[in-house]
Amino acid sequence: MSTTKRVITASVCIGLLVSLLHIFFCDDVYDDIAAYYGPMAAAFNRGDWDVAFLLEVPVLNTTMGGLLTLCGLHPFTALMIVSCFFYLAAIPLVYILGKHFLKRDDYAAWGVFIYIVAPKIIRFSCTGLLNSSRNFFVLCAAVLVLLSATKTKWWKSASLKNAQPK
Repeated sequence: MSTTKRVITASVCIGLLVSLLHIFFCDDVYDDIAAYYGPMAAAFNRGDWDVAFLLEVPVLNTTMGGLLTLCGLHPFTALMIVSCFFYLAAIPLVYILGKHFLKRDDYAAWGVFIYIVAPKIIRFSCTGLLNSSRNFFVLCAAVLVLLSATKTKWWKSASLKNAQPK
């Protein structure tokens, strides 16, 4: 197994471990979660749509968390699962950007490792806040812009079929 694959595999395993530790053992609730996101996810479970879809708050994470509360999860746990999902989903995007700018697979893999173990990324991406989805979509937009600059067909870029820039 190459160094790149080992580093990526280790990064994914560490990301999963960090996510599971947060989901099962984190009890540090930020004020935003306690005041807005948690009650919005709980309101989604109750069917109280006026509270579930507040206009002042982005609703993607809270709606996804609300769907998980329908399965019987606590709103805080559901929001942490959604946050951890976006935290882990950003791994291939960080790799693609790293490979494009650093021009080496192993450097890109180490960039993914640094992303996964960065304390501020972990702190704000695994606790139920909206930061992980924001990071994911910013990275996704950067990758799509990068791919649209290298490809002539926009639908090829949007499909991420050939996600490795040349």
